[in-house]
Amino acid sequence: MSLVLQPQLHPNNAQFFSMISIIREHLWHVVSLEVAFASSPSGPYHPPVVAFMSRLRQAAPVLERFALVFDRPGRRIYPPAHLFDRNAPRLRCFMVNAAIVLRNLPPAFGALTQLQCEFTPHLHDLLTVFPPLESVVLDSTELWHLPHGVLSHYPGRPSRLALRLPVLAKAASLLRYFRCHTLRHVRISHYFNIFEDIRASGFLGGKVMRRLSVSHNCSPLISQRRMEVYFSGDSMALHVENAPICVDWPAWLLIDIAQLTVDDEVDWVCCLRLPGAVDLAIILTGGQTVNSDRKMTLAPMADMPKLRTVTISAIGQRTLSSAEIMDVISLRVGVSARRLVTVCLVNMNVAVTNAGAEAKARLSNSAKIRMPLSSGHERRFSIEL
Repeated sequence: MSLVLQPQLHPNNAQFFSMISIIREHLWHVVSLEVAFASSPSGPYHPPVVAFMSRLRQAAPVLERFALVFDRPGRRIYPPAHLFDRNAPRLRCFMVNAAIVLRNLPPAFGALTQLQCEFTPHLHDLLTVFPPLESVVLDSTELWHLPHGVLSHYPGRPSRLALRLPVLAKAASLLRYFRCHTLRHVRISHYFNIFEDIRASGFLGGKVMRRLSVSHNCSPLISQRRMEVYFSGDSMALHVENAPICVDWPAWLLIDIAQLTVDDEVDWVCCLRLPGAVDLAIILTGGQTVNSDRKMTLAPMADMPKLRTVTISAIGQRTLSSAEIMDVISLRVGVSARRLVTVCLVNMNVAVTNAGAEAKARLSNSAKIRMPLSSGHERRFSIEL
């Protein structure tokens, strides 16, 4: 069940009570309840959160997910003790983009395993009220500094942690607080020296990252272009959001990477050195195939001396000239010695043009066909880089 509370719905309004009555009437069979509080564009608006939650006195025996959404930051909520008549035995997930203020845990939250809320300086006091959580998501539009002397260890053993904060100077201590050796999935916003903090926290614990995926945020302005960096391997994942294109890639995190996936518009400054990578996947999203500025540089975006396979896939059917195909490959990856590389084209056609005669020769004359056209979607052949 999803609802939107408009600004005109005040606690003393008859429509407000009618809506509450409808919710209470159906709570007995609702599995997911999401309530959005809309604000007034003409001026300040204080959503009736307290009035709304205090009137949710009906039991919710099958409710599994409860979410509150505000379109303005900086809100605080005070969950009452009688929420859902103290009876929500299946409630596992509570999500709210606001700060939670609690002294005692409402019985309805007694079985929670997933919590998403805004980060506050009172994080330690808040989390110790909740039962041991498996997934924690902390989000905020403001910069908070962690308090000193209270971050010993979180009593739970979460496997998933997401930190979406504007700037975070204490990531290492925060990861240690959440007992980083139990974490398997970490999502965190980029900041200066982030990778060294992650290393110091002991999050990896000797585990190996084998796959790396890099995409962009689709911003048309280069100055606002950011990357989404996703490492995975050994049942672990590290997702770094809003990384700048000048990110300093740490060698210790890249040494075991075997597979790199990038989209055609992502473009970073520092060469990505992957000594053990053998597979490269390039996704053509429909934009410009090769950045014109990149064609003026000599260094490729990635150094993969052991590269064996390149897969170029298009979203929708695409037609590229042989020269464009060679640019897609050679301007994104470099090898230390000449070698044969198997190329797989998915959802792509190769156009014959006079301008690409030399590149076409490299694609055909010096290449041996490994697999003919298969199901109209895939072609494999070898080229020499």
